Amino acid sequence: MGPSCGFDLTRAPATADHIIIVGYGLNGRNVARAARLANISYRIIEINPDLVRTECDAGEPIFYGDATQAAVLDLAGVREARMIVVVIADRIATQQVVQSARSLHPGIHILVRTRFVSEVPFLTGLGADTVIPEEFETSIEIFARALQTYHIPGDDIERLVRQVRAENYQMFRGLTPPPLAIHGSGVHLPSVDVASFFITGTNPLSGRRLAEVPWREEWGVSVIAVQRGSEYLLNPGGDLVIQENDLVMVAGSAEAIRVFNQEKALHPRDT
Repeated sequence: MGPSCGFDLTRAPATADHIIIVGYGLNGRNVARAARLANISYRIIEINPDLVRTECDAGEPIFYGDATQAAVLDLAGVREARMIVVVIADRIATQQVVQSARSLHPGIHILVRTRFVSEVPFLTGLGADTVIPEEFETSIEIFARALQTYHIPGDDIERLVRQVRAENYQMFRGLTPPPLAIHGSGVHLPSVDVASFFITGTNPLSGRRLAEVPWREEWGVSVIAVQRGSEYLLNPGGDLVIQENDLVMVAGSAEAIRVFNQEKALHPRDT
């Protein structure tokens, strides 16, 4: 389509009720694919010129621009769009895009993908309608896989995952979550929370076997997985030795995890 393909937003065809996708990494590609399958009009803003050139030549409605700039969002049709999906790695840029989009179109639905759960309240305060933290979704996936080792039926695991996800997003917004239960399996998990704890060299758990730590007896939590580098150890055995830089993932009530955090001087993963 030529060397200028995607580099002039002023030539973008008029559209309305569309989705604006900010960022065209893996998440952005998935959103674009879903929009195509649903026959929903979309427009992509991407700051990598080489990627813009390649994807524009391939037929994607992608344009080069810095979405933190209100003028760029305006040219992308943010005032006429139904939704903007922000899937970029830069935290500050994400915040600026949310603020600009909300200012330009108070009624637009803003969906943001962020890295950490701790960023959710701040982004919703800036105007985001939906914030999906990668850290939380990863812990949910690990939780689901760990439950498979207990031979819980797949339908019950899916139901539990939906309930855990709903509970946590309600907690993010300050709502009171309902109790969780796996129906028909005899398992009841009231107010389940899934959290991860980063093990530093001075952490009292470093160097101890899992079996030596009274997880359930003293704190009411269970270890469901340990991340060691790029490796995930699901449902680890009691002989596993906790090492520095491990990310230990536990499940329990929000109160149990809070007390556990205080008493064991655990350090949440840096944000």
